[in-house]
Amino acid sequence: MPADPNERGMLFQKLTEMVKQWLKANPGGQWGMSFDASRGFALHTSAETWQGMAKHLMTFGPYIKGDFFQVMSIEESEEVLKSMMQQK
Repeated sequence: MPADPNERGMLFQKLTEMVKQWLKANPGGQWGMSFDASRGFALHTSAETWQGMAKHLMTFGPYIKGDFFQVMSIEESEEVLKSMMQQK
């Protein structure tokens, strides 16, 4: 982060616009940030490929570092359980 408040503000404005565009392009997506801007989250709800997700991550990559996880819906986890139970 830039030490200069004006530069920092301009960077946050740029990031805010990027996030707004991302949310507009990804209906159902969610984004949030802590009050001190040290943490946040983004949820992407589409069944996009890992390659597509990598593109999104690279868009924000120069500015944001973090851990990324793929999660399953309840329906997807049910399918995994059914599949597991059918194994012998």
